[in-house]
Amino acid sequence: MAMAARVMLVAALVVVWLRLLKHFLLNTYAVIKDWQTLVAGLVGFGGLAWVTYENAKLGRSRDDRVHRQNINAEKVALDEKARAFAAVVAWQIAYSLLEVVTATKRLANLPLFEPSSPFEHFAPSG
Repeated sequence: MAMAARVMLVAALVVVWLRLLKHFLLNTYAVIKDWQTLVAGLVGFGGLAWVTYENAKLGRSRDDRVHRQNINAEKVALDEKARAFAAVVAWQIAYSLLEVVTATKRLANLPLFEPSSPFEHFAPSG
């Protein structure tokens, strides 16, 4: 008989619990129905605020990424300009050295006339 009493007690507690739950759910539903405009407004505003925050965070990260890409592009452009300038300077130096060497060779190959006396160039030839 003890077992039957326990089963009946558990069944009674379950019935009471279900009735209380139904009562609280009905009361909760009534309260939610009374405040549904405020709850919807808070949920909607919270959602908009969260979406705006996330959108701003994504925008900042995109702006940072674009800024880094622009900086890298400027670095590449400056490197290319520096290489081009170095090539031009190297060619100018090489050309100038070539001119100096050529001029030196021309001067070395010039026939120099060194008369033995000041009047030798007036002497008759032949």
